[in-house]
Amino acid sequence: VSAGTRHSCALSSMSTSCWGRRDERPLETILPPPTSGVVRDVSGGGEGGTTPGTPTPTPTPTPTPTTTYTAVSAGGRHTCALKSTGAIDCWGSNAYGQRTVPPGTYTAVSAGTWHTCAITSTGAIDCWGLSTNGRADDQTGSFTAVGTGNTHSCGLRSSGAVDCWGNDADGQGSDPTGSFTAIGIGANHNCGLLSTGAIHCWGFAANSRTTPPSGTSFSAVSAGGSHACAITGTGAIDC
Repeated sequence: VSAGTRHSCALSSMSTSCWGRRDERPLETILPPPTSGVVRDVSGGGEGGTTPGTPTPTPTPTPTPTTTYTAVSAGGRHTCALKSTGAIDCWGSNAYGQRTVPPGTYTAVSAGTWHTCAITSTGAIDCWGLSTNGRADDQTGSFTAVGTGNTHSCGLRSSGAVDCWGNDADGQGSDPTGSFTAIGIGANHNCGLLSTGAIHCWGFAANSRTTPPSGTSFSAVSAGGSHACAITGTGAIDC
């Protein structure tokens, strides 16, 4: 499951289903057609929204019935999903080319506010969309994870190092020190899971969003617009 700025998407056995605000058509149910119980529109009116209960518009683009997906990422006003073939489908706003995927084979994808980044089959990172501050610059090397924020991006190298690029006004585009196993990229701050099991956060620090709970038994972390959450060793969630 992936929560974007104003919409969310989830991956089922073969398809992606999305719900939330419908401005600029970021929300599509891709495959198969919705069944009873699938949330189709919870936005109400406004900003291109439709009245609750109205049919979902025909998806654009519409993948073939044989398309299967392995991952989905909800961004600002667009969504991208990774096909089992390694190709990427994106839909929604394309104001800055954020859903115009370059040709290639990929292993991971992250949709940001106005840009998108993906890991290629060789481990490098391709980015596209709004490139202000260098947020959409391609990266060479071997990466295992990638995340996109509002005006910056970060990647986790196979060595455990984290590289960030783009806007660094609040330190969100700076590289942290340490060896990491996972990263969570928020709007203007980031959090990473250290190899010790502790959480380290950096970037815009208002409202204590870069002050993680203490402990060394965390197993996952995710950063949002102005907060972050992590899974503890007991399976609970600290935010």
